[in-house]
Amino acid sequence: MFFTSSKVSKVGVTVTIDNRMEVAVVDMDQKKVTHYEQVEVGYNFQTKELADYLQFASQLKSVLDEMKLNLKNVDISISIPSIHFSTAQVQSSFDDSEIRTVLATYAQESYLFKRHEPVIAYHLYPGSASESVPVVYSAIQETVVDNIKDALANVGIDKFSINNPYSSVLNALIYLGRLDKQINSGEIWNFVQITNNGFTLISMIGQTIREINDMPLPLKTFSAEEIYESLALSLQNNLSIYPASSLFVISRTDLLSAQQLLQRMELRGNVDYMENNTYSTEQFIDIGEAVDRDFAKLISVESVGSAISNETSPLNLCYVTTKDMEDESIGEINVFGQTISINDTTFNILFLILIIIIVLI
Repeated sequence: MFFTSSKVSKVGVTVTIDNRMEVAVVDMDQKKVTHYEQVEVGYNFQTKELADYLQFASQLKSVLDEMKLNLKNVDISISIPSIHFSTAQVQSSFDDSEIRTVLATYAQESYLFKRHEPVIAYHLYPGSASESVPVVYSAIQETVVDNIKDALANVGIDKFSINNPYSSVLNALIYLGRLDKQINSGEIWNFVQITNNGFTLISMIGQTIREINDMPLPLKTFSAEEIYESLALSLQNNLSIYPASSLFVISRTDLLSAQQLLQRMELRGNVDYMENNTYSTEQFIDIGEAVDRDFAKLISVESVGSAISNETSPLNLCYVTTKDMEDESIGEINVFGQTISINDTTFNILFLILIIIIVLI
């Protein structure tokens, strides 16, 4: 009989609209990606959902098996393309159910949620003495959540969470210290994420989101020059609506370089950027020996942010979680050839029994 420590692996899974799934295992203490893989997974852009849920689940299970990860000791967080992302005000007296009802009503202004019931993820910014408080929220289809649950259960994965990609990216950059200057300035600053679908401008002060402007642009339908021209013009106009002391732009699309875009714009204040695409010249996070060096620059900020996101993150936008933190395994006991998983509760019971035995002896 012996006890072996079995650290929970933080696994970030991202699904993109260009039919790709990333799986990244992050060591939070060392700020390092210890395992990483990319596989093809279909995404239906028209219906805004995975093309084949069983394919997604089987591919994920296959990758986890290749990484030799024990499903009992993995903390899986899945980030899927955002459908609705915005801010609102809710009554400070509202409970969770009332907040979700109000936000679902707002989300149903989107055409997709006139046909599909939304699942709401929200993040409150408490501390206001007024009757209403600001909230950041996001929505996806209830059918998407149900289909993911069923598909993962089919391959033996029953503990996971589903998160918003924008919050995953923001949480990762804060975790890595890339936004320290902007956050610590105490002034209003703008954060811009560029994807194949356009850009999202987030006006912030510190770690608090003030406003969100989601600007869809079908970049894949433009020529290379048109992409820079249209995006520079649209972003310039939107930035004038949200005056700020600094700007941080991250390009998450291979269609354009953040640096080249900013060079075409007239900007004031402190400007910083990050290339999380093929224009990147360096990796943004350390990697372990198990990660192929050719993948180092391909790792997305979103996959890292998905892995580390939890209820204590600066922006927690979790649509659903089937994980019970109290039941997470912290180790295993081998008793006469049988492996028994140990969680916090059972460990405390065993420790108490051990103390009683010592006292009696």
